Amino acid sequence: MRTPAFPILPFALTVIALLSLSLPSLSQTAQTSAPVTPVVPQLVKFDGIAAARPSNPVEAVFRIYLEPEGGEALWTESQRIAVAADGKYSVLLGAASEGGLPQSVFAAGQARWLGVSIEGSPEQPRVPLASAAYALKAADAETLAGVPAAEFVTRSQLRANPPSAPASNALSAKEQGAIKPNTAPSGSGTANTIPLWTSASTLGNSALTQSGASIAAAGSISAQSSSTAMNAAAVNGTSKAATGQVAGVIGMANSTGVAASTTVSAAGVYGVENAATGIVSGIAGVAGSTTTGAAGVFGFQSAKTGQVYGVSGDTDTPTASAAGVWGHEGSGTGAVFGVLGGTASSTEGAAGVHGNEGSATGVVSGVSGATNSSTDGAAGVNGHEGSSTGWVHGVVGGTISSTAGAAGVLGTEGSSTGAVYGVSGSTGSTTIYAAGVSGNETATTGQVSGVAGSTGSTTASAAGVSGYESAKTGAVYGVVGSTISTSGIGVQGNNWAPSGQVSGASGFASSPTYNAAGVSGWENATTGAVWGVSGGTLSTGAVVAPYGWQGAAGVNGWEGNTTAPQVAGVRGSTPSTGTGAAGVYGWEYSTTGDVYGVSGRSDSASTGAVGVYGIATAATGKTNGLLGVSQSTGGYGVSGTATAKTGSTIGVFGLSESTTGVGVQAKTSAAGATAGQFINAAGSGLVLEGLSGATSAKVFSVDAKGNGIFAGNLDVTGKLTKGSGSFKIDDPLDPANKYLSHSFVESPDMMNVYNGNITTDRRGLATVTLPDYFEALNRDFRYQLTVIGQFAQAIVATKIAKNRFVIRTSKPGVEVSWQITGIRQDAYANANRIPVEEDKPEDERGYYLHPELFNQPADKSIAAARQTQSDPKTLPASSR
Repeated sequence: MRTPAFPILPFALTVIALLSLSLPSLSQTAQTSAPVTPVVPQLVKFDGIAAARPSNPVEAVFRIYLEPEGGEALWTESQRIAVAADGKYSVLLGAASEGGLPQSVFAAGQARWLGVSIEGSPEQPRVPLASAAYALKAADAETLAGVPAAEFVTRSQLRANPPSAPASNALSAKEQGAIKPNTAPSGSGTANTIPLWTSASTLGNSALTQSGASIAAAGSISAQSSSTAMNAAAVNGTSKAATGQVAGVIGMANSTGVAASTTVSAAGVYGVENAATGIVSGIAGVAGSTTTGAAGVFGFQSAKTGQVYGVSGDTDTPTASAAGVWGHEGSGTGAVFGVLGGTASSTEGAAGVHGNEGSATGVVSGVSGATNSSTDGAAGVNGHEGSSTGWVHGVVGGTISSTAGAAGVLGTEGSSTGAVYGVSGSTGSTTIYAAGVSGNETATTGQVSGVAGSTGSTTASAAGVSGYESAKTGAVYGVVGSTISTSGIGVQGNNWAPSGQVSGASGFASSPTYNAAGVSGWENATTGAVWGVSGGTLSTGAVVAPYGWQGAAGVNGWEGNTTAPQVAGVRGSTPSTGTGAAGVYGWEYSTTGDVYGVSGRSDSASTGAVGVYGIATAATGKTNGLLGVSQSTGGYGVSGTATAKTGSTIGVFGLSESTTGVGVQAKTSAAGATAGQFINAAGSGLVLEGLSGATSAKVFSVDAKGNGIFAGNLDVTGKLTKGSGSFKIDDPLDPANKYLSHSFVESPDMMNVYNGNITTDRRGLATVTLPDYFEALNRDFRYQLTVIGQFAQAIVATKIAKNRFVIRTSKPGVEVSWQITGIRQDAYANANRIPVEEDKPEDERGYYLHPELFNQPADKSIAAARQTQSDPKTLPASSR
């Protein structure tokens, strides 16, 4: 893992000493004096502050430049320094270099700039080097002992005017012998060969040769380190370039001693870490470049055959985070990789990157990859298999661990945004069993997974595991899962996000072949509460526009074809005759929210299209074509929506072929609840319609205005309340072109009317016999008599008694038309007497049965008031 960067803030810069000067001798014949020890040290003191206090000690890199920005460094030095509690530190530049700061750095007399970075962090803004103390002494470089050079005599002047030197000033032979001329080293060498000191004064050939910028070795080069210091390495490869297709170490092997060898286990770079403890790595690589193709460690194996590897790593330690091969790419952008491997071999077992972790315990990984980039295409581990045939895999992972949480391949995507995946796999192969991602977990116990994926992103299309199979034909799968456990699940998808249009498992297919499916689930056991596909959700998400229905679903299936027959968004089947068996079963156990046990929708304009279709073909048993259950206070057992604007579409369709079955049944067990409700939000067309027979003849209907049609008899066992009443028939005089209507006779009482005609006898008497039930049914009798054909008087001689009454006329043989009314007194009428005038309930006051007759708006109707008060369960908003 990359050590956190600590920006450096300069707070003081003091030059203690710039350089030590060696003055040229005035003459080869000058008298030799004893060697003089340099007084001025070749060191520069620098004081700085770390923006955050790192762990001590830290690795710091100091660079001196000619310019405040850009350019190559004139001098570089690394030191391990200590940082105080307040972040301050002090260092002597040149202390880690033999001879200190070189004089050549400052020889030009120009300004110099210092750049600092700590623990591999980006270099901070450069600061200028200022003069101080000894540095001002550098002015003596233009003088000799403080005297300007013009005050001295030059050699040419001496030659022009040679003085006569006194004999006493001549050097003795002993003194002349003490002055020795410079001598050249002995030995010989070969052109383009880097020289080697074979002795203190003799040069010869080394094993290294150079041609242009390339250096080659005649033999092997080995390096080892016994240091235990952090970051110590026997061989350290670093690419300092910030851009370019660069690598810290590049290894390529065509041979293990023989060119183009295909020997088993040949490797471009091979790292083995045998330590039993510690956060260790067989090979570790880090890259800071954002350029395409940059890699922390890059391995390439070009052999066409053999069990070969671009990079191979191995570790025996069970310590957390140990890795055979570990790659980290810390850049936030760019198509970059922590580890990148490739191979051209088609031999079984060949791999671009191969990771194997043999430990049976510990939080260990065969291959571990991580990235912080949110750029499209970035991946913690990226596997691609370009072959179009064969039993091949982009990424293959396996485990035999039965420990909870063990996984053949585990992918985690920690970004909260972006179209990202925990694991992404794809393939173009049409060969049977080819798969974008294939996971196999052989343990028979434990909470284990063939493939496990997770993501924290809420962006649309993000997925813990995403599988894509692009072949147009063949028995292929985007994701395939299997298990032989009697309590296991072939594929399980979990999404714990509390919001968003998310899926526990999502499948997609573009194949038109029969039985192709976006998600295919098959459960082969013949017993047990098992499912071909099982889905669940805890979401109570808000209404989804524009359809007005909850988007959360335990299982979500989508079939996008708008014309083909026999297609289904979700398809389920079972041969079981057991109680409760279902082809498709939906269960929504949230106690709140407008949620659905099963939700179906159809956009097809084809005749007969349905939002949800259920069929139960069993000839016996209490089977269900469609069964939905919801425990929510505002939920739906079954909800179906058909959004097509044309065509004979159906929101919910049920069919039963049993002689005692029911196609669709509405039922409620709660007091005051509504078993069935039909709403036409458009305000036109039908609210309810009943069809019968093979020709689908209409037997009843209720339109959006409340008008009803019944083709048969209508029995009302309770009270019938109406605004008006009439009969309507074909006019007998012109039945083809006219209707004839009569209004009902109304009364403030629950009145029965009886009438007839009778002729009095020779005594002027006539007895009218009424039905046997008359007096049992009626009370409070009323009499009407009318004489027919002549002038006479008629009276009721005897009131009704024993279901009879007597009429008397003033003449014999008079025809009388009679009418008797009575008020119902049967048990039902006595218990349900109709009040003639009553006050409106409090919640209906201010509302009208027919508001338009009183110049009131439609929302002032009694129907609107009752709908508001009863809080009915309505269809989705798009249908309201």
